[in-house]
Amino acid sequence: INYDALSVQAYAVGPEDWLAYRTYLQKADRTDDPPDPPGRRVMNKRVSVEKDADRLVETAIDLSGLLEEGRGHLILVIEPERNVLSSLKRRYRPQVIRVWVQASDIALDAFVESEEMLAWATSLTDGTPLKGVSLELLPGKAAATTDSDGLARLTLPKADDGAIVLVARHGKETAVLPPTGNRWGGG
Repeated sequence: INYDALSVQAYAVGPEDWLAYRTYLQKADRTDDPPDPPGRRVMNKRVSVEKDADRLVETAIDLSGLLEEGRGHLILVIEPERNVLSSLKRRYRPQVIRVWVQASDIALDAFVESEEMLAWATSLTDGTPLKGVSLELLPGKAAATTDSDGLARLTLPKADDGAIVLVARHGKETAVLPPTGNRWGGG
């Protein structure tokens, strides 16, 4: 509300960068001078905000040119541009949005028991099961391939192995499924 512009940075990443992203989020929240996120910076621009005074507005950010054939993974860092008034406030800390964005046709879901994960991969286009999707728990060694129903079973590593994200690969498509969206939790 009441911002003139946003500073938008985008970083190209892959599923293998997920653990570094989690570490980055935790460090970035603890400092006034956060580190750069993992990945290769592919956007650094100012985006004007169409605004009405004291009203919540939506601002579209076009990412299409940053993705290969419309698919891939990005980390976005979006923060309000500082204006004269905000720079006068000594302890002003604008809300910064730090988010992982994925564009994929793979839909992933998983059901976890004490020693095993049942993973399910389907097409986001039409909901059909995807056969032959390579699944892997990172970091770790657990891997499997989906059957004709889009299902695969993975043996969970011991808790101290630190597996925190399910990665799916199917042709040029990749998708990640963390166990939680909580940046301070295990995913």
